[in-house]
Amino acid sequence: MATSREGKEIHLRIPLLWNSHGKDFACMIFDAYKRHFEKQARPLLTIPNTFITYLAEDPIKWPAETFFDPLRVEDFFKEFMRDHFFDCHKRGLNINSKLKEWGTFINNIHQAFIDTGLWAAPFSLSLPKPYIRPGVSSAKTHIKISEDGTQVQTKLLTEVPLQYTDEQAIELLFNDVKKDISIVRAWAEYFTTDLYQRSVRRLELAKHGVCQTGGNSERSLDEIGLNNLCATFESIEYCDLVDQKNTQVKLFGFEQKYTLAQLLGLPTVNTLYPFMLLLACEHPEITPTFLTQFTLYDKAGRLVGFTKSGEGYQLMGYKRRRGKYLAQQKIQLTNKATYLVKQLIEITAPLRSYCRKIGDDNWRYLFLTCGKGFGKPRISKAPSWSTSTISSQRSVRSAKDKFIEILKEFDKPHAEEDAIRFMRRVSLSTLRASRAVEIYLETQSVDAMAKALGHKNYSTALLSNYLPEPILAFFQTRWIRIFQKAFICEAMKSSPHLLRAASFETIEDLHQFLSNHRLRDIPRHLSNPSNESSQIDSNDGHVLISIDVGILTALLSLEKAVKLSPTPKQVNGLARYWSQISQLISNEINKGADPLLQEHLDTARLHADPNRMMRMIHATPS
Repeated sequence: MATSREGKEIHLRIPLLWNSHGKDFACMIFDAYKRHFEKQARPLLTIPNTFITYLAEDPIKWPAETFFDPLRVEDFFKEFMRDHFFDCHKRGLNINSKLKEWGTFINNIHQAFIDTGLWAAPFSLSLPKPYIRPGVSSAKTHIKISEDGTQVQTKLLTEVPLQYTDEQAIELLFNDVKKDISIVRAWAEYFTTDLYQRSVRRLELAKHGVCQTGGNSERSLDEIGLNNLCATFESIEYCDLVDQKNTQVKLFGFEQKYTLAQLLGLPTVNTLYPFMLLLACEHPEITPTFLTQFTLYDKAGRLVGFTKSGEGYQLMGYKRRRGKYLAQQKIQLTNKATYLVKQLIEITAPLRSYCRKIGDDNWRYLFLTCGKGFGKPRISKAPSWSTSTISSQRSVRSAKDKFIEILKEFDKPHAEEDAIRFMRRVSLSTLRASRAVEIYLETQSVDAMAKALGHKNYSTALLSNYLPEPILAFFQTRWIRIFQKAFICEAMKSSPHLLRAASFETIEDLHQFLSNHRLRDIPRHLSNPSNESSQIDSNDGHVLISIDVGILTALLSLEKAVKLSPTPKQVNGLARYWSQISQLISNEINKGADPLLQEHLDTARLHADPNRMMRMIHATPS
């Protein structure tokens, strides 16, 4: 086994080659890969292991001598490439993504084996690598087939079908994306609070307990008393507990170490993951690597990662993808994020003290875990949840049960299989992407989105990396047209009693009415009766909108209902959409100097009735 530059374990299927091609060839492959991958932060291992398996299956056709012959080495990789991509196609994998992986794999082969002279260089000077069209959106590499057979993009927490109508896009963007973020946030807040409270409880109970000296090996937790266990833990060295043969462990009775560690509020495996999620929620510019490699102290013992500034606290870390000279990141923390970091420092204090005492460099890192209970502290990683992991690991099963409970609160499908599907989509990357889209929805600014993600430079293609083309098309028509251009609202006299007359029953009825009769372009013969050249028709950045008092009354009523909703988590996406449109129209009228528009807006406000809208703005329970 080898480790990457960032300490990630590298597992290669070398035993297969040992059996098929002999010890010398297997060791040569391992040593070359080891030297190469130790210089990389996150090595790509999927295709290297596929390559090893493919080679080991046919040692007669592809003996070790293959790789010392310029012709044969090229033949091997051509055949391997063909079979590999046929297999990817057969399994329904995304080819765009696999093309990128293959390019990385071939580059690694050249650098580790050919450029170093271990293998012969092909006569063509390059191993086969399919052409990848430049400028392909990374969103196209996050596509899979869902259980119902539709193609979905998996860049976000929310699975986005590639074919969507405008109405479906509104519901997804204004309801599902926000709701899924809220679900993850609620789940993470529960577990961060729970762990911190257990840690604080340990210190408090220790004050009222009696340190145990022996004779507990056959006693239960209830017989010993939790306060006495807490007092015992605080009085002995953590290093005594790490030693599995040490009799100090028996002071805690016969309970399992995992159970004891949890009761004592120690950071067991995966329990710091909720902290990572909440920090990424507060600051989407925080990447997974930024967190897992985050150091609080330098080697001299100075606190350099978490410092106080004039505006509060900062995290000082590194985002290596930005390059050598831009890698350092300063993140000005929100009050909530500051509180989370302080909690983390308290929770990990016993492990940090132990590492420092034995000279283990891990004491400098923020995220430390004791494994399954009283293990040697190591850097905590963000887990990858698979169906088997969720079903088999006790700590993950409790996480699943909480997801089921929270999904129910948010009116989402909440059977066990629904929770498992949702958990498999949760990661720091999908959460960051979802927050980025949410920030765009709130600001209608790709610049704000780029800044939130910690990008040094603005990219015009940024949004296309996160949303598929049908959703982008929605923004480029109705959404952008309404929100990213100024308004000239031309009021038309109509009854402010529209709500009572129309008696809308559902949000879909209201949406259909507003779509058909509300904000519509003023006909050309009305806006320009003389058919003269007009700045409106050129490129002055304005759109003429026709709206009447009745429509304004409906919109303001809806806006008020959304704001006053007793269950904001359940507000329908369509309602959120029209509420935002209502806010923007009101703002534009207020910024203007047209007394007639102001009069109609005042009339609409006077007759606005949120109670008539309250029943229809909430999503129908699943």
